[in-house]
Amino acid sequence: MRALYALVVPVLLASSGFVTAGYIDDNTTFSLAISVLRGAVGPHARALRIEADVNGIEIHAQDAHNRSHINGWRYGTVTYMGVPLRRLTGPEPIDPALVNPDIEANLFDLDSIDFAATPKLIHDSIARANLQDPAAVTRMEIARRSFILPQPTSGEVRWTVHVDSGREQAEFLPMRKALSLALTSAAPSAPKRSVS
Repeated sequence: MRALYALVVPVLLASSGFVTAGYIDDNTTFSLAISVLRGAVGPHARALRIEADVNGIEIHAQDAHNRSHINGWRYGTVTYMGVPLRRLTGPEPIDPALVNPDIEANLFDLDSIDFAATPKLIHDSIARANLQDPAAVTRMEIARRSFILPQPTSGEVRWTVHVDSGREQAEFLPMRKALSLALTSAAPSAPKRSVS
């Protein structure tokens, strides 16, 4: 029998222009979500993937009681009878499509992620993108890199940060010493260009 945990709190949704970031750009909401998710997955959890977007944060983590299983937990905004609520859901069984079939090699320690660095990472990503219109970070992902050649392997844990102005998008892959950026326009006819 799957357990279902729910924490329901009214949430006020505010408009901030064309692009809003919600759970990502509100550090208090982000920290609350991470705290609730940590409690759900248990101490010293091993994670496969963490995703944050406008509406919530999701963690795919190893089942502590069956290490061959991955469970998904999400803390996010849902609408019930027209009222926006914050809710924790899970565990949901996840069947991941892995480049490297060794599931253990794809996992990382949740405790090793410095979530306190998120506000600076968001600020630096928006500044570095330097999009023409006001922008926000609309999605973030944390997972190990995957390589196909010469054989399927898993690399270091990497953050991917998506910045969006509604007309332009940028994707950052923060590295130890540098931040790489690919910038494209939302217009179909516009060519891809790089920003350094």
